[in-house]
Amino acid sequence: MQNTYKLPVSYYSSLLETELVDEILSSFEEHEREDAIAHLIESLDHAILEAILHFLEDEVHDEFLDMLENKYHDPEIIDWLEERKEGMIPHIQEVARKTKITIIEITR
Repeated sequence: MQNTYKLPVSYYSSLLETELVDEILSSFEEHEREDAIAHLIESLDHAILEAILHFLEDEVHDEFLDMLENKYHDPEIIDWLEERKEGMIPHIQEVARKTKITIIEITR
């Protein structure tokens, strides 16, 4: 049975597929996992932020970035995004899934 590795909480945490996170992290030796988690989070942060900014209307970018700066860990940011742009949640989920699959392919 695989472990379920815990990533630090972010506004998009609830949208992540834990099976893919487990697959990525289980491929590393225990002493490498801390660095692997840091790189995974960094990759997801960049990919998701870029996708959101491309998908979201320009007029609300500053408001969104202020929210991230002040309450990065608040899952209500996802609700706010979905209110601003219908389809944002599946868009974020797809970007996260593709990013994790790319990481899995690179680490094999």
